[in-house]
Amino acid sequence: MPFRLDVTLGRAIADGEEIELVHWSVDVGQYQYLSKGSVFAVARSSQGMGKLILNFECALLEPVAKTGDRLASDTVIAKAAADGELLPYNRPAAIFWLDDHRDS
Repeated sequence: MPFRLDVTLGRAIADGEEIELVHWSVDVGQYQYLSKGSVFAVARSSQGMGKLILNFECALLEPVAKTGDRLASDTVIAKAAADGELLPYNRPAAIFWLDDHRDS
């Protein structure tokens, strides 16, 4: 895994919106290869509780955000490593999914 990158929410949340990191769901810092769609943390927004979900396959290397931190679109949540073809080009590295989200 030659590429390292910052895990942020990018366009996954609106400009000016913030969510609060409630707790990590994985042991960040212990080498773990996680697939796209893996839940790696729980967070709270003004609309309710939700999950932070990876939008690419990677190894989460180290946490940057701490429990209770407010996360904006450009806040670095964690450091990760991935192969070049797996990098989330032109899309957020993570998304916030509300627990009560309903598919249409």
